[in-house]
Amino acid sequence: MWSAHARVSSSRVGRGGGGPPRTPPAPPGDDGVRGGPPPPLPTREELTLAWADHILVRLRPLARGLYGAGRFAAVDDHAVTFAVPTDAMRAKCESRRGDVEAALADHYGRPVPLRVIVDPSPAVPRGDGAAPLVEAVDLDDLQDAPPDSRGLDRLTEAFPGAEVLGDEPGG
Repeated sequence: MWSAHARVSSSRVGRGGGGPPRTPPAPPGDDGVRGGPPPPLPTREELTLAWADHILVRLRPLARGLYGAGRFAAVDDHAVTFAVPTDAMRAKCESRRGDVEAALADHYGRPVPLRVIVDPSPAVPRGDGAAPLVEAVDLDDLQDAPPDSRGLDRLTEAFPGAEVLGDEPGG
């Protein structure tokens, strides 16, 4: 048995050294030290498709509520831009940005830096696919209430058969 072991060892020495076997070199860009360029960030479309079903639902309730009011606006080489309707909302979202970046990184398997901006456009869609939170209203389409209409008259018209107990409050 010792002699068989000696032959195996000597055959290894004859092939290039007695050290541990060499591991093959890592492919370019995948050497564990980030020698190559990082993989590209997900596209805006990829983010939007995964957001409501896979990422937003995994956030804590506060972050989910804050980020549910915004949308992905753009993606560049350095970060994903997320738009919210007000500056106050942006400030609150910044406080939870790390949670969202962690959820994005977990989903995509790479860091996904997030930039939160204010986009006051009138219709910012919700992250869960529901109707927009804010609808544009044309003020010219609104009509004034008739000037001779009283609240009590409107109530009795709305509820036929209702009995009026007094004309004045408290009477």
